[in-house]
Amino acid sequence: MKKIILFLLFSYFFVSNLHAQWITQNSGTILTLFSVSAVDNDIVWACASGSNIFRTTDGGATWVNIGNNIPPPLGVETTIFAVDANTALFACYAGNPTITYVYKTTDAGASWNLFFTQLNGFMTGIWMQTPQQGFMVGWPTGGRWSLWKTTSGGSHWDSTGLFVPENNSSIWSYENSLVYMGTNIWFGARGKGIWHSTNDGSSWTLQDLTSGGFPYPSAIWFTDLNTGLSSANLNIVKTLNGGANWATVGGQTGPEVVRGITGLGNEWWYVRDLDANIYYTSNGGTNWSIQFTSPSAVGFKHITKARNGNCLWAVNISGNIYKYIIPTGIKQISSEIPSSFKLYQNYPNPFNPETKIKFSIPDFPLAKGVRGMGVLLSVYDILGHEIITLVNEQLKPGTYEVQWDASRSASGVYFYRIEADNFIDSKKMLVIK
Repeated sequence: MKKIILFLLFSYFFVSNLHAQWITQNSGTILTLFSVSAVDNDIVWACASGSNIFRTTDGGATWVNIGNNIPPPLGVETTIFAVDANTALFACYAGNPTITYVYKTTDAGASWNLFFTQLNGFMTGIWMQTPQQGFMVGWPTGGRWSLWKTTSGGSHWDSTGLFVPENNSSIWSYENSLVYMGTNIWFGARGKGIWHSTNDGSSWTLQDLTSGGFPYPSAIWFTDLNTGLSSANLNIVKTLNGGANWATVGGQTGPEVVRGITGLGNEWWYVRDLDANIYYTSNGGTNWSIQFTSPSAVGFKHITKARNGNCLWAVNISGNIYKYIIPTGIKQISSEIPSSFKLYQNYPNPFNPETKIKFSIPDFPLAKGVRGMGVLLSVYDILGHEIITLVNEQLKPGTYEVQWDASRSASGVYFYRIEADNFIDSKKMLVIK
């Protein structure tokens, strides 16, 4: 009887985790969190003002302030980008006249080095395409947009060949409104639209959003080179051709500026300033609903998805951090009851970008009329970092198949691991791009 109760509790843990909505996590601050950057489901960085840089390496179970060694001046942070567990860059501004500063750590915050300053600057977005190659955008100054690129991991920034004129002081970019994918870069220009480059910044095209009113492209996210969401005139707009055309979706409008958009497939989420709600669509923006309302009843500043994983992270103006695990699809391909556990080799293998993983679950009686088992199936990189949780639910006996889309993961060796009752197994697979 005791075993049955323990297993029922174990099963409840799996089911409740699968269907849990947004989970509140303790950052340790009540200051405004301006930006959050997630490497994967475990490694996430966030920033507030002054010496307040927060990091988790266990999926948010614990957050540690690692900004105590940032040298002065301690300014107002605007954006952060995490490269890995030890390396991150952030921008801040301080003083009168304003000076922008960009710092970097490679030892998890034990030391911070200043690699960039600019008078009258205001850096709003940093995106590292690789550990060495990255792009940075800031407000226009001196009659041009402040655009910079690095091929040295942020140790040196160069604006050569990145000239985009702008003399209107009312035109600027919002924090975190930057995407860098492949050789494509998009960033928002309040009052005009979205600037787009297809060649790492060598040339630029303005995607005009003024037809719908005064444009507020204050947040941008692309799931691939064609499909993206942004904001315009406080509405949500969508493109299916890389931004050549944008159209309002779902009738989503509001009085507050959109501060973050993220998504995966047909599922999208966004947040607004001074709005305690997280909005969600499961059909690419046709219909929206409120998925979560912050108990602190304050507005959000940013929302993002793990670059390698299925977790979302949102931060607000009272220092709260919220986590959401996107449920993944699983298909039962046979109801015949297997005689034993089995984890099959994925197919195809090697693959690009999708593969299927099959596994079998035998009969497992819990109590009278109750059968099933909690199953956890996850993908890890070669360093042991969890990339994505593919299955985390209660399953009846049978054979199942789940698909992994590695389009946002790099080429290389990965491992998938299954845990169910006392059965644990793992196998290797190869992504080739």
